[in-house]
Amino acid sequence: MRFHLLILFFLYAVSAIPLQTALRPAPNKAKLSTIKGSAPHAPVPVEPHLARLGLGPTGTRDVYQPAKSCKCVAKRSQGPVQSALRNSKASQFIGGGMVGRVFATTFQGQKAVIKITRRGAPGGSLEQIKKEVIYLKTVNQFFGWGRNADNSIFYIVMRDMGRPYRAIKPRIPENQANGLIKDAIKRYERDFHMVNKDLNDGNFVFHKIGGVWRAEIIDWARADRRSEAPIFHAGEPEVVEEYDPDDHRGCCVIA
Repeated sequence: MRFHLLILFFLYAVSAIPLQTALRPAPNKAKLSTIKGSAPHAPVPVEPHLARLGLGPTGTRDVYQPAKSCKCVAKRSQGPVQSALRNSKASQFIGGGMVGRVFATTFQGQKAVIKITRRGAPGGSLEQIKKEVIYLKTVNQFFGWGRNADNSIFYIVMRDMGRPYRAIKPRIPENQANGLIKDAIKRYERDFHMVNKDLNDGNFVFHKIGGVWRAEIIDWARADRRSEAPIFHAGEPEVVEEYDPDDHRGCCVIA
């Protein structure tokens, strides 16, 4: 009798093991999540208590916000300004400030720069943008211009006229640069009937022609147009899909 009881107890104990295993809480395993950005990243472990709250490795939700910046951009039928905008990259940033940011790009196979200005910034009204377009046409620096759907961002594509003084400073003494700037002011008055005497360094760029340095005026915000200057109209801007080079660092373009 005692022997039978021992056998029954043993069978009961063995049959209970799977049930206890099933009821035992599974060990916490950190979820693996990839922080989305401009380039592939190694998976970053997320602690279980953060994962349950839908948070990233740093305990914040905004760790995933740059997701759009790492998506490849589909290349589709687009106008020349849209194409120039897509060709610009954050790594090609030339300069900028309160008025806007300027990036190197290409326009129909030619070297160009694109200026991105938000409405509300100094010089960012539609009328001011149109005036800038007309002046750029007058001095033969204009390629094209565009706007986003709600007229809150404007894009102007211009000829790449050179680089700012700070980029070439070691190669040109300051007194020589000042002389080149004065020459440029006289040349634009003579050739284009445009007067710009704002000597701010940021209004001028430098490049070489036949091995000789030359300055060019690129900012016409405070310029005056003489009566002899030809008359141009701004024309209609190309409506482009919003795109910011700073949000697409290292992105690819799918043909």
